[in-house]
Amino acid sequence: MNVSKAEIRFRKSLEIHSDDALNDRDLSQVDGFLHLIACQVQVRLKYIENMDAALCELAVRGKMKIRSTRTRKPLEIDFANQDALTYAFSETPDPDDDTILAVNGDTIDLHDPLVSLVVSSLPIKIVGEDEPENFSGDQWEVISEDEYRKRSRENEESPFCILSDFDPE
Repeated sequence: MNVSKAEIRFRKSLEIHSDDALNDRDLSQVDGFLHLIACQVQVRLKYIENMDAALCELAVRGKMKIRSTRTRKPLEIDFANQDALTYAFSETPDPDDDTILAVNGDTIDLHDPLVSLVVSSLPIKIVGEDEPENFSGDQWEVISEDEYRKRSRENEESPFCILSDFDPE
């Protein structure tokens, strides 16, 4: 999805809605990992005259099919994410300022930021509703960090462990 400076400058603000701006081919770097079922894109651009820049608000929402972290079964999940970027058409005021992105030419390419929004909306832990919360096996089990700390305190054999409950006040 490309937007020209002339189009933004002429309208002062521009709003774009699209249901087909992204598809599976756009996510080729995570091929086989996820499949976009539906993806709605909303873009708002506002031209800032005194900076020769455009403020860009991006939002994505939709549904994707992704494999479970534990069982590798495909699961459908909803996703949503948003971001705001500033694009400068002329030189950026401060070269060390990474919050303002320089535009090559007079066209803003929104493809990579939109793909980034979809990828960054992926959950870290992908578990289906029918999958067990905890796993265990022969002489092992998966426990939470809190449970680990609790068990560690119970099994401490340090000579200072009796001081753990000491309250100096």
